[in-house]
Amino acid sequence: MSMDLFWTHQEKIQEGMGFGQFSIVHFIWLISMFLLAYYISEKYKKSDDKHKDRIRKAISIFFIVTELIKLYVIYLNGVDVTDYLPLEICSFAAYAIIIDTFLEKSFCREMILYLFLPAGFVALLFPTVTVLPSFNFFTIHQFLFHCFMIAYALARYRSGEVRISYKGFWKAAFSLLVLVICMYFVDVYFQKEFMFLTTTYGNAALMAIESFSGKGITYTIALFCIAILVLHIFFALLYCIDRRKLR
Repeated sequence: MSMDLFWTHQEKIQEGMGFGQFSIVHFIWLISMFLLAYYISEKYKKSDDKHKDRIRKAISIFFIVTELIKLYVIYLNGVDVTDYLPLEICSFAAYAIIIDTFLEKSFCREMILYLFLPAGFVALLFPTVTVLPSFNFFTIHQFLFHCFMIAYALARYRSGEVRISYKGFWKAAFSLLVLVICMYFVDVYFQKEFMFLTTTYGNAALMAIESFSGKGITYTIALFCIAILVLHIFFALLYCIDRRKLR
């Protein structure tokens, strides 16, 4: 396990150095992150209010500190930091978690459960760091980041701190639409590529969408429609689990 490439950004990595999509290494990461997320949610569920508050704050502080470190490491790599600002969909998940932690906003909780829990699962299944070695800062950061997203959402849900509501789902979906529209104009105006709205980043799932939708605005629309479909599937699963718990 070499430290030579630990701090190296993907723009500086030679082709063929990555751990690969759905490789053994990827599956090890997946199993480890899912187990860790479940453990955190179980620990949270069994804790008293004081310890729950500590867990929430620890997760929020993790997001803030590691994101600042990531930006600094990107800068040290000589890469344009403005291309990697925290304006991705999962960055907004971290913002929602931080706001919910310190301001206790129930609406943020709905977004975290209905939007960002599925986003966390999808991000772990289709990571953008497969071109990197497994023992790399950006690889570790991405997996842990999404693991804690999932852990926070599961913790709130399994503790009964957010209720399943189809009305709440559509409020969250509308927020996603507003966010997509705003970030699409940011991408076009500043010629950036945030939230995968104008580019696939070589991601297998996104490339599949682009293959039938085409590029440009049709890709963005198709991506949003498929996202709503996937969110519905997750909502249906949560609803079924919730009904079972009430029996």
